[in-house]
Amino acid sequence: MDENKAANKQLLSTGSPPEHVIGGRPLRNDRNDGNESSCIKKFFFEHPHSTPKHCCNALGLDHKIFGGRARKIKHDLSQWRRTIVTDEQGKHLKHHIDYGFKGPVPDGILLLLQEKASTGTRGDGWYQSSNRNGQIDYVNSHVRIRVHRNGTCRVFPKARMQFDDLRICVDDAFCNSLPIRCIQSVPFNEFITGFQVMGQHRTFPVGLITPFKNNFYKESLGLSILADGSHPKHLEVKERWPSWIPVFFEFQRNQRLIAEGHTKVISEFARQIQSHLHAIDGIGVAADRLNAAVQTLNHALDRILDKAQDSENQSGVVSE
Repeated sequence: MDENKAANKQLLSTGSPPEHVIGGRPLRNDRNDGNESSCIKKFFFEHPHSTPKHCCNALGLDHKIFGGRARKIKHDLSQWRRTIVTDEQGKHLKHHIDYGFKGPVPDGILLLLQEKASTGTRGDGWYQSSNRNGQIDYVNSHVRIRVHRNGTCRVFPKARMQFDDLRICVDDAFCNSLPIRCIQSVPFNEFITGFQVMGQHRTFPVGLITPFKNNFYKESLGLSILADGSHPKHLEVKERWPSWIPVFFEFQRNQRLIAEGHTKVISEFARQIQSHLHAIDGIGVAADRLNAAVQTLNHALDRILDKAQDSENQSGVVSE
């Protein structure tokens, strides 16, 4: 592996070939003591579009003897150049994010979607896929949703968008196609709230490769390495959550729900306290008005008493 990296680095940085190896391995037509092969390799590294005859003429070699070796070295070099994988060259790496749900689509909801898809057409909501596995698809300008016969649901955004925006598109796809009684059911709410990022999928061009699948790191690291023919001449790496990540996310989700519940309770307490304060302010205003009325009544009584006293005084003077 270190020799492969060194050879790739030497090619990408200097454009010069390794002296006796390509990618850490000798060419199949190379000779252990063949200086001619090294010269031919060096020539085709510097002039990759030259012909074997021109190569032999430039190196002073007999084309009848070394022409076949030159053709094979040029072919191996061209094949090797196409199988170099680098992160700097985006065309050598394909990547997309996988979205899905924690559980399958509930049976009742799946039957309704299949019934709707049986009369739908492509590009107009849900429709029956043309393949033979019985899947149904939903397509609009923002998202593509694929539901398999066993209820497994996968989501493919058509453009890069935020997770919350994608969730809204997925909710609209289901809610606009189902009756209100299904949308309000508990199984549907449990299903739709389980929308999440399932993992990532990368493909690396490596040339011809024997089909295989390795799940050794699936539980610990969430990695599945395979080549199953779905992407010819590519190595596939499926990056899923390790086994401990969903538990951690579920714990975070529960903690967030608890915090939201506490926030709602505190908000209700604050609203009630504010109502009590408004009531106390109203009581204060009423008390001020009552005090003003009592003062007005006292003034009225004082005037009445003063008038009564004046009347008594006047009657006493008259009697004398």
